Amino acid sequence: SVNQVSLSVTNLRSLEIPLPPLLEQRRIAAILDKADTIRRKRQEALALTNKFLRSAFLEMFGDPVTNPKGWPVVMTEEIVLDLRYGTSVKCSSSMTDSSLPVLRIPNILRGEVSLADLKYALLDKKEIESLTLKQGDILFVRTNGNPEYIGRCAVFSSDETFLFASYLIRARLKQNANYHPQFLKEVVSFPTFRAILVKQVRTTAGNYNISAERLRQLQLIAPPRDHQDKFLELVDSVRTRQALMKQQRLEADNLFQSLTQRAFRGEL
Repeated sequence: SVNQVSLSVTNLRSLEIPLPPLLEQRRIAAILDKADTIRRKRQEALALTNKFLRSAFLEMFGDPVTNPKGWPVVMTEEIVLDLRYGTSVKCSSSMTDSSLPVLRIPNILRGEVSLADLKYALLDKKEIESLTLKQGDILFVRTNGNPEYIGRCAVFSSDETFLFASYLIRARLKQNANYHPQFLKEVVSFPTFRAILVKQVRTTAGNYNISAERLRQLQLIAPPRDHQDKFLELVDSVRTRQALMKQQRLEADNLFQSLTQRAFRGEL
């Protein structure tokens, strides 16, 4: 049998709860309200910066699906040198002298490559050569139980040696593609483009999938490279600001939690 700890109604009714005077309650509530307002404003500001980037994209390029500005259109296969599936070798949480880090689906996080929670694998020399990532490689999520994850992507920017797992597809652009990897990510990640992409995924054994062949057929607007670079400069500026805002939001969250704990301890 399993012993379960329970709280009876009688015991609950007998609990003593500190109850400061009404004026003191109002003073504490006012302090917590101000802290919570600061916290919420930090979160709202972050959301607004994302909306700003979306609006800036629309202003500069229009919707990437309907292409109202009449930009040239290219298919992915025209600008991609290589589309490759990752390794299916089993990974481990433990790193050895000969193992290498392998990026997986959890490492493609909010449009960025996260190097947290890495796994490691031992591969032969030939597979290491073919699956080693280079700066500018784009990693697409190709299979998942949640269709909203399919087609999500991020650009690899590290100069260290990393490989990638079979649930990802690597796209490596041609040197003369005149197409920036980060701009490709922005186009594919745009809400209207993602909506089209998600509709075209297939299901197999409960998982949703997109193939390398389907990625080759994506139709991408292709504005001049200087237009792409101008927008990406704006993105970099906003992302830098967002990093500061995230730190400020974390500090606001910590402040609110600290004040709440102090309030319940009667120290506020």
